[in-house]
Amino acid sequence: MLESVSAGVHCRSENSPYWVSNFIWDLVTSTVANAGCVLVIVIFRSPSFSSSDNIPATVTLFSLYSWSITPLMYLFSKIFSEPNNAYVVMICVNTFCGITTTLCTFLIEFLAPNDIGMITVNNALKYVFLIFLTTVWVEE
Repeated sequence: MLESVSAGVHCRSENSPYWVSNFIWDLVTSTVANAGCVLVIVIFRSPSFSSSDNIPATVTLFSLYSWSITPLMYLFSKIFSEPNNAYVVMICVNTFCGITTTLCTFLIEFLAPNDIGMITVNNALKYVFLIFLTTVWVEE
């Protein structure tokens, strides 16, 4: 992302090998981070995530999420003047949105499990959150 902020000569769109290698590097570093997260889950033996049936789904979930969030970071890179600030702000925004939407839908399900109106509102919120926020599908 530093390259897009500094607008260096090597960052022209004609230089696609540079951008491809940059994207591959981002995917590799996110894969290493994912491996660390999965390792922690396996070490603490959370049965929901680390059982032999669920570990492939957990790895896939982490991988797909990190690989989908990387292009989103590229899209928002023009807003920030400092790459480090951009990553920190985007991670905080994604975390806040994920926690907020998860709590919102959970609380509706918990507090009004039999109210047909609230179930309809909750389903509508889940649909809207799923379309506009990349963090919601992790909840599902």
